[in-house]
Amino acid sequence: MAVYKAFLLFYGIFYSVRSEFMEFINLSSTAATLLITLYSRASMSRKKMILEDKKAEEIISLAGYDEKLLKVSLKLQALLTLRAYIMDEYAKDFIKKYDGNCNVIQLGCGLDSRYIRINNEQVKWYDLDLYGTMEMRKKYYRNALNYKMITSNVCNLEWLKEIKDPSLPTLIIGEGLFMYLTEEENRLVLEKLTNYFNYCEIIMDVFCSLAVSFSRFAPSLKRVNANMKFGFNNYRVIEKMCGLKHVETKYYYDCEKINDLPFLLRTRFKFRRKTGLFKKVQRIEIYKKNN
Repeated sequence: MAVYKAFLLFYGIFYSVRSEFMEFINLSSTAATLLITLYSRASMSRKKMILEDKKAEEIISLAGYDEKLLKVSLKLQALLTLRAYIMDEYAKDFIKKYDGNCNVIQLGCGLDSRYIRINNEQVKWYDLDLYGTMEMRKKYYRNALNYKMITSNVCNLEWLKEIKDPSLPTLIIGEGLFMYLTEEENRLVLEKLTNYFNYCEIIMDVFCSLAVSFSRFAPSLKRVNANMKFGFNNYRVIEKMCGLKHVETKYYYDCEKINDLPFLLRTRFKFRRKTGLFKKVQRIEIYKKNN
């Protein structure tokens, strides 16, 4: 009897964790990648590396995810958290430039806590994602005076009507998003965003074309059945696509926060920075409306 009760207890715990995990997986293949980024930020935050993200720690702890299910390497955790840090810093500078009198729109927000990390209540902040993802997000976040969650597919551009004042300077963040759209979807979205706002800047992470081709072999993406569709090697591809003007390229290995990493990984990243090896494979591109 004792063995039977122990089995039921174990099964109940296992089924609860598995069900929560599968809830993410069933959102959609690309939406499920939010779990990879969420876990990476939580893991780095717990180790006091690169970025503090107490909200990610809280959500991962409450949900009880098993990292073995995701197979997220320390290298990938570091790269995804460096990406978040670089985008955070750019958003802070943008907000400071306009004294908070601006919009920030985060496309494909997942369970990201950037609004909390930046902590500026003057900004009109909008987080957008698919229905399943936003229903999950609402378990951990609430709308506020200048913070609104929008449920929509990014390609269904009716969501733009939710933006109260498109005349304000607007920063659009596409983290872990544009590579999962087709080239035509990218063109559609970027053209509309460029034309809709009086002035906007767009910050996005991108991969080179070869990396997108080989991404189907990445263990973490295979686990959630996600497929990258769009990558490019030259920033002018986006300029020609929608008329945006390139502002800057940021490389992960140039970020000072790699000094937070363990010796072997830090040395590896610094070697890549010095030699330029793989530097352009994964990077962050910034564009602005060319008035």
